[in-house]
Amino acid sequence: MGEVQDEDEDGMLLRLPNELLLLIFTHVRGRHLVNNVRLVCKKFRRLLDNQQWWLSRIHRMPQNIRLSESHMKADDFNAAQSFVAIEEETCRWTRWMPGRNLIASGHIATVDALRLFAHRASSSRFCLSGGRDRAIKLWNIGDLQIYIYRLRSSLIASGHIATVDALRLFAHRASSSRFCLSGGRDRAIKLWNIGDLQESQISSEATKPSADIQNAHEGWIWCLDQSARSPDQFLSCSWDCTVKLWQITPASVEPLVSTKLGSAGMCLSNSADGLAACSTFGKKVGKFC
Repeated sequence: MGEVQDEDEDGMLLRLPNELLLLIFTHVRGRHLVNNVRLVCKKFRRLLDNQQWWLSRIHRMPQNIRLSESHMKADDFNAAQSFVAIEEETCRWTRWMPGRNLIASGHIATVDALRLFAHRASSSRFCLSGGRDRAIKLWNIGDLQIYIYRLRSSLIASGHIATVDALRLFAHRASSSRFCLSGGRDRAIKLWNIGDLQESQISSEATKPSADIQNAHEGWIWCLDQSARSPDQFLSCSWDCTVKLWQITPASVEPLVSTKLGSAGMCLSNSADGLAACSTFGKKVGKFC
């Protein structure tokens, strides 16, 4: 009798109605259901293989999530995997606080370039933005946190005469100053002293660049990257299918090397050992030493 009683106790969960089991499953994390509970027995596997049940759980989520028709009609669509991904992403943002996410309106067109300064405990935090309104703006992150609804930016009125697509921040090794490089669809590269930008917050005069390279390329400039091996040098790539290496001197910016690509250069990266790579519009990556 004892053995029969043990078997009955072991089978109690399996004898529950399907509706009650599915209700219990709603209190278990999706990934645990898929990876563990589903493997317990054939009954659990059959219940958890029901795509409609997983879809109903997605539709009942408080975020009012709806999957696209094209996604659900795909041959590899799996409702359980979709639910797990949505559930985990939702949990990841449960501690999100709206007050910590700041949005400032400053540009009058699409913002195509953004750079955040490395944090320094002794100074405020800044970021630079460049957009299709041809403007470059310097933002004080500390001010944004205090004045969420007040615009506090430094506008370079004469920055470029076309969209600004590339920004790069760096510190000059010969001084404590910080600089910014900007490149635009006007084919110009300009060097700015960040200190001058901060001073322009007080003055109404337009900030002038420390160096202005007109016709730096024969096409739109898409990316700028400081040399990891020589901090006074930087790379640029353009729609004219070239990558160029430049030298920053106390008086000017001088071209050093120009390399031809088979297609328009879109994005640059380089390492301290002198290796540089450039992605192209032609779906390829070029490597340079």
